[in-house]
Amino acid sequence: MAELVHAFNIKNSISDKTKTNYKNYYKRMLALLGGNEIIKSSNKKIIDVLKKDKEIPASSKQALLNVAIVIKQTHDLKTDELIKFRDTGREKLSEQIATKNIELEKELPSLKELNSFMNSLYKEKDWDAFLVNYLLINFGVSFLFFLLYHYFIYHLWLNSNMLSILKHLYLIRLKITIKIIIREWWLF
Repeated sequence: MAELVHAFNIKNSISDKTKTNYKNYYKRMLALLGGNEIIKSSNKKIIDVLKKDKEIPASSKQALLNVAIVIKQTHDLKTDELIKFRDTGREKLSEQIATKNIELEKELPSLKELNSFMNSLYKEKDWDAFLVNYLLINFGVSFLFFLLYHYFIYHLWLNSNMLSILKHLYLIRLKITIKIIIREWWLF
């Protein structure tokens, strides 16, 4: 872990979130290298272990390579082979994504079909389903919001005083997103 800490000290602009991700990928990379440190492993060895493991998705291989590259660069070691392999992997990843998108396009309903479904929910006055679908289609809100929404509805059902709850939860429509503001944490 000392080599990773050294990399963080050299590249002090790395965010905390990125550091957490790097730590996780670093541990995974060490396991792939049989416990050997990255700086003590040759570029060829790193590439070989990533090529051999068919279970690792291409996107994860990119992240593992990024960690190895950053660590080697901060220790002034050569990274040309790793960067070349990463660039080749990016091309393969782009191809995989394009192929998957083509397959998904055939399986998933069109936006027109989704809007039609959402409108039918409105006409049927299925407000729960309509609101969730409206937010998903128009704003791509996450599953977390879906859970929060249902938790909120549950409390409305339990509390007859709807206004006491409504004054604590706000949905603000921004240009391309929705911001959820909760004034009190008692909802959780």
